[in-house]
Amino acid sequence: MTRAVAVHGADQAVAAATVAAAMGRDLVLISAAGGVRSVGPGWFMTVIEAARSAAPDIRIDGVLRCDDAPGLALAALRQGVAPVALDGDQPAFDKVAAIAAARQSEIVTVDDWDVLDLANVADTAVAETVRQWLADG
Repeated sequence: MTRAVAVHGADQAVAAATVAAAMGRDLVLISAAGGVRSVGPGWFMTVIEAARSAAPDIRIDGVLRCDDAPGLALAALRQGVAPVALDGDQPAFDKVAAIAAARQSEIVTVDDWDVLDLANVADTAVAETVRQWLADG
């Protein structure tokens, strides 16, 4: 099962990356549900790059949640976001996945992922919350 940390800002992403690097762990960062609509691909890419700059010695993957929006998923792919998450029950899922594969990218589903959502975690508790969650996995 894939494990990911849902981040809601660059500070959370950098804190999670710093903790993961200190633990020698690679990291998957994911946007909140509907991230493609609420924050957009550009903002999300900036957040992921900030995390990667803070922890250059580990692999950090960023997954933008496009949920039920295949058109927005394609737009995000065109902007360089990869992979993107799309609901697996979308009628257009296979078509979008084929287009992503042709672009040497990937569409994923996150329904069965173990996600630590930092939405309601105080800024002062993010690092310790991530550390404990990574240690448990």
